[in-house]
Amino acid sequence: MSDRDARQTLSSDEGGRPAGDRDSLLELLDEGVCRLDATGALVDFNDAFRSPIGYEREELLGESLSTVVAREDHSRLSAVLGWYDSPDAPDGVRFDAVQVRFEAEDGTRFQRELRLDAARPSAPGKTVAVVREPADDDDEAAATPDLSALLSELPALAYRCRDPEGAPTFVGDGCVDVTGYDPGMLESGAVKWREDVVHPADRDRVREAVHTGLSLEDEFDVEYRILTADGRTTRVRELGRTVRGPSGDPVAIDGLVVDVADRSRSDRALAAERDHLAALNSLNAIVRDITASAIGLSTREEIERLVPERLAASDAYESAWIGAVDVRRERVEVHAEAGVEGPLDDVELGAGGEADSEPTGRAVRTGEVQVVRGDDADRGDAARREGVDEDRSRATAAVPIRHEGTVYGVVNVATARDRAFGDEEREIVGHLGDLLGHAFAAIERKRALTNDEVVEVEFRLRDPFLTLGLPGGEGIIRFERAVPLGDGKFLEYGTASPGMVETLRAMPDGLEYVDEVAVDDAGDELVRFERRLSEPPLHCLMAAEGNRIEESVIDSRDYRIVVQLSPGTDVRGVVETVHEVHPDVEFVSQRQVPEPSSTPKRFRQSVLAELTQRQRSVVESAYYAGFFEWPREATGEEVAESLGVTAPTFHQHLRKAEATVFEKLLCEVALSE
Repeated sequence: MSDRDARQTLSSDEGGRPAGDRDSLLELLDEGVCRLDATGALVDFNDAFRSPIGYEREELLGESLSTVVAREDHSRLSAVLGWYDSPDAPDGVRFDAVQVRFEAEDGTRFQRELRLDAARPSAPGKTVAVVREPADDDDEAAATPDLSALLSELPALAYRCRDPEGAPTFVGDGCVDVTGYDPGMLESGAVKWREDVVHPADRDRVREAVHTGLSLEDEFDVEYRILTADGRTTRVRELGRTVRGPSGDPVAIDGLVVDVADRSRSDRALAAERDHLAALNSLNAIVRDITASAIGLSTREEIERLVPERLAASDAYESAWIGAVDVRRERVEVHAEAGVEGPLDDVELGAGGEADSEPTGRAVRTGEVQVVRGDDADRGDAARREGVDEDRSRATAAVPIRHEGTVYGVVNVATARDRAFGDEEREIVGHLGDLLGHAFAAIERKRALTNDEVVEVEFRLRDPFLTLGLPGGEGIIRFERAVPLGDGKFLEYGTASPGMVETLRAMPDGLEYVDEVAVDDAGDELVRFERRLSEPPLHCLMAAEGNRIEESVIDSRDYRIVVQLSPGTDVRGVVETVHEVHPDVEFVSQRQVPEPSSTPKRFRQSVLAELTQRQRSVVESAYYAGFFEWPREATGEEVAESLGVTAPTFHQHLRKAEATVFEKLLCEVALSE
């Protein structure tokens, strides 16, 4: 080791440093340290050694160490000192810890661990001892460093300087471990501590802490960042004190700089963990509070006002908003917000593009909690739409409100907490979304039972031409009605734009269940068509369950199916039925809509109930084929052929159906008058 070795500083009278140097460095150590001569007499010690014993410094200097050791342990102490003083003891070694009992001035005894270090050949016969509380176990004792290497083995830099702003007169070898610089670079001034090593952002604070500490208490303790020789940033703790000469005037500053980066990281991790657990506890309490409060609310609007207020008022989140999914307009409409500045824009849900990169859009599409962290949470217009404060928030989460496959809306929350929205927190906020979805569904069911409203569900198939394997076209294809023909055959009627004719004609080749398509392309705006099918279409399947297809339309963007359910219908059963026919469709919404006028509906149902299945099929086929138009778009023979019956049979069923309809109509009118 070099001539700056800490061993020389602490165990040699010949090292050339003033006694004040040694005293100051000894006092910076937290453990009791003493120096013994060849006879075992105390020649130097620090206050951490003297204080537990209680004697004054003058009373101990020159006395044998055995003076303060219990008589029962004298033999053990003599054996240890004798071994160190023997010619066979190797240079620069330390004895493993020995337990001895110390006896204080007042007669009390206490157990201490004594560790000895011999420093030869520079100062033969001189021994340094470290006195500390007994280790809890062997591992702790084994981990205690010998005093001679204390300043070089630990991440500590010892120094002395005349002026806190000037170059140090002494820098210990620990400088390499802490900073990566050779001590001579600091001693020569080639590297300046305050200007080159201390982090620029911390320089003023460190300078103030040092000057204030020295002027008020002759010592300072400050923690800050430094830049190492290889450009890394690490955290250190610097402890220093004023060294005063015989006259009492300050002559130097001695200090230690300790690398505390690992401790700081550990402290920050513990603090983050405490914050994380507190946030989870708070969030659980919020969910319970919202659940309890929502039980007493009777409308969706009341719940929507409640949720953002409670979330933003908590310690867990800084802002929150809630919105409802508008499938037809392809957006999430903001219904209520809290903790955000100004009104929020609705969030567009158009397929692809920016919408799919934002958490709200992804939450609606996937039905799962979506999180954005860091810089991605601060994206100008997107951040404003998501309710994120660009200056403070570092994370945002979009929570789908869903129940039994239906996404009713989204709750969006933002926070500046570290470690926000981990797995546990996602599960909790996801549970909140499920609870709200259940509440919204219950409100809609209750409203349907008490009001003249019905449940309407909507399905969507995106990119229908690609998915169904059909050539694309311009305009729309609308499926309006279907009738069973018997023997597993069905006729489906509809209208289409002229630009969709080629798509219709390609269906028998592209779809297995379509046997034939007949198109009347005489119209300029819309053309009529009929499809002969070998599998039951949705119109027939829904009618069999008492439900009705309100809309079944294909355009260039998607295939939309809207089903109006009869009272008491299980939504899950309808979803399963639709997926059996079209496995790729997406269930996108469930809503309450006003029920059509009850009188016409009851009359229509009563008329249809009077017709046989064959009469109903004949009437519906004739109507959708244009038989009743003027001029007729299809003859009786053509309709009969599509039904697979003879013309006389067709006309016979049609006349009986017409008689039933007119009889029912005239009877109802007469009774009402």
